[in-house]
Parts: sequence; C-alpha cells; structure tokens
Amino acid sequence: MGAASLFGVVAPNSGNQKILVKYGTEEQKQKWLLPLIEGTMESGFSMTEPEVAGSDPRALRTTARKEGDEWVINGHKWFTSNGVDADFFIVMCRAEDPSGSEGRSGGMVQIIVPTDTPGVDIVRGIGIWGHSTSDHCEVIYDNVRVPLENALGQVGQGHQAAQDRLGAGRIYHCMNSVGQMWRAFDLMVERALTREVHGLSVSYGSNHVLNKVRIYAGRGDRIAVVGRNGAGKSSLLRCLAGVQDPTSGTISFGANVFLGYFAQEHEQIDLEKNALDNIDDELLTQEAERRALLGSFGLSGAAMEQPAGSLSGGERAKLGLAMLSAGGSNLLILDEPTNNLDPASVEAVGSMFSAWEGTIVVVSHEPAFVEALEPTHCLRLPEERFDFWRDEDMDVVEMR
Repeated sequence: MGAASLFGVVAPNSGNQKILVKYGTEEQKQKWLLPLIEGTMESGFSMTEPEVAGSDPRALRTTARKEGDEWVINGHKWFTSNGVDADFFIVMCRAEDPSGSEGRSGGMVQIIVPTDTPGVDIVRGIGIWGHSTSDHCEVIYDNVRVPLENALGQVGQGHQAAQDRLGAGRIYHCMNSVGQMWRAFDLMVERALTREVHGLSVSYGSNHVLNKVRIYAGRGDRIAVVGRNGAGKSSLLRCLAGVQDPTSGTISFGANVFLGYFAQEHEQIDLEKNALDNIDDELLTQEAERRALLGSFGLSGAAMEQPAGSLSGGERAKLGLAMLSAGGSNLLILDEPTNNLDPASVEAVGSMFSAWEGTIVVVSHEPAFVEALEPTHCLRLPEERFDFWRDEDMDVVEMR
C-alpha cells in the first residue's frame, strides 16, 4: 500500500486513471487525471446496482438523459468504491438521447460526476467482511446534472471502458493476493524457525548462576551472550543445546529447527575417530568433499588422518567448526568457537558466520570475532538484560 500510495496508483484511483488515460479528453486529463496522480484528489467507481444482477451490466437501469448541454442522471447504485472520500465518481449509465447526436440511444456511457453535485446522495457505507460499514457506498442519483463534456469516450463505449478498467483491476487484485500470500508464508516460516527461553534458571547447589532468563530469537538473529566468567554463559548455552537441564524454566523451539552445538571443551568431537570420520557423511558423502571442507578450515592432510584426541586445541576448534558447517543446522549454539585460533582465523570465522542465514547464539571474549559477526541482540549476564545490540556492549566482551 505504501509504494502504491507514493506513486498515486491506489485502487480505485488506479482503475479510473486507466479510463481517463484511454478515453479522457485533454481537458479531462488536466482536470481529473493529474490531481489523481498527484494525490490531491480521490475518485470512486459507481457501476453495480442493487435491483439487478451485477454480473450482467446489460441490465443496468441508471440513466443519463441529454437535456440541452447537460446529462441528467437518475439511478441507484451500491458498492460504489471509495464513496466516503471521493471527489468524483465515474458512473456507468444508460444514455437517453432522443436526438441521437451523442450516439445510439440506450448505449452505455461512463460519466464523471463530482460528488458535491446537487442530487448526489451518498446514503451509507455498506457493511463488508463482518464490519457494519465501509467506504463501499450506496449512492442515489436524483436528477444530477453534469456537462455533456463529462462523458468519457462515446456513447456505446461504456462496456468496453469498464472491461479496460476491470481487466487491469483483476490483475492488481491477483498481485495483491499473491503478495499477501508470500508475506503470510514468510511470517509462517519465520515463526516456525523461532525459539524462546522462558524464565530459565540454573543453580549449582546454593549457587544461583541464572535466574529467570528470557530471550527470543528469530530467523537470522545473532545473539551475543556477554559477561564476566562465572556469570552462567556456558550454562545457558548447554541448556539451549540440550546437554544440561535447567533448574527451572522452559525452552521452546519452533518447527523445523535443527540445532548445531560447538562446545568449549569440544565434547561434540569423538576423540577416538580421525577428523574425516567426525564429519557427517550424510551431507558430504564423498571423502574428497570432506577433505575439501577440512582443508578450507585449515586442517592439513596429515591432521585429517590422525585421531582427533591428538590434535592441538586450534586444530580441534577448526574441526568442530567444520562439523557444524556440514551438519545442516539452522540454529547454532557457539561456546567460545575461536579459542586457540590465530587472529586471522578469528576474524575469518566471524565474517563467515555473519554471512550465514541461520540463527546464532554465541559466547565469545574475542572482540574481533564479535565485531565481524555483527550481532543483532545482546544478552548481558548476570544482569540478564536482553535487548538489541548496542555499541557499548562491545566493552563487556573482553571481561573475564
């Protein structure tokens, strides 16, 4: 609606503009079309009648009788669009011209009728979609007089003009419906991929490290959990990952959430297997693919072959990150993912996750990583303040 309004093509004005462009005289375009486009004037379309079937325009009874240099309009319309705010209506009429100078008598013609013309009676807004009223109005035309030059096109062209207008209108309605469908679908997908934490608490004996934490994560969010050591950051992530039960509170995941967990102590790695065998072979079925992945994370060919338990801390971190990338997850729980990595790798990993389309909840004391990640939200512990990311949150990242 915003873009349509900006360009002056909101229905019913858009359809009426089409009629004015095709059938209007230069004078009519200057007087009615340009103000519609500029947004200084509103219009309505008045065709449907309560006494006859709207599906058969040949049955319309509203008449426009030629008297001198005027049309005299009499009739009863309803569902006239934009009836409350319109400055003029385009009215479908059956012409009555005994002289025949304006075309065949009985032919259909569309006529511009200013809504402040004497005899135009806007009776009411008709209830639609369960509402008691609307801007689709019932209108009575009682000896309404307008100049002959207010006719759009020739007598007998009214049906063709209506089809020209309504044909495009049907396309616009389809476009709006498809757009609303996609918007609803996007909202459904986003909702399906959300996860919420309600009043999460974690205690170790009498030591309460978390007390009723509440966070909400949507698709694409990057949540940095910051605070001093011992504030419960890793405990929170273990609860989110499902490897630890909270003392109280609930964690709710949307449908189709696939979780990947990077544990600070690399518990997700099978230390007895070599690096190649730790990579999920359901997505990367070929050994060459798994080697290429590990190589992209900086693991050498020799390191790929040896048991994971014999790898250095940095090599284990790279293996854990490679496992996440091959796991098909759309929610990543990352507990100090850059520990033991060199500075160049730290920034590269942050940039990689920043471009990732899923959701991330991360604990990290590395400013370069957090800055490259570009968080959207921050959870400060022990304050348990969850809010949008602010620049001053970076000051807390390095706290130990």
